[in-house]
Amino acid sequence: MQLVCENMPERQGQAIALAAQGNTQKMIARIMNCSVDNVRNLLGSVYYKWHAANVASAVAEGFKRGHLKYLPALFLCLVTALGTAGEARPVRRPFRQVVSARVISLRSIA
Repeated sequence: MQLVCENMPERQGQAIALAAQGNTQKMIARIMNCSVDNVRNLLGSVYYKWHAANVASAVAEGFKRGHLKYLPALFLCLVTALGTAGEARPVRRPFRQVVSARVISLRSIA
């Protein structure tokens, strides 16, 4: 499901919607193409406006006030099929797998 934030400044709404989806501040900064400090300031201003102490209480307050909403599934299908103008998403690279082996000596213990 996709979350959107309505009736808020664009960057603040985008930051709180991404935080509500479970993204960390570092991930939000990469998605929004800004610094982590900028994300902290954006989220901090949302917390101040909504009298919230953390992300969980801000998300709950956003739903209660009607700012945070889920996009309908049909709209998501259309956006996914048609794409959006100026769409820029970060490239996710797979994690490197490190394999370690234990070497056992073949010398006898005599």
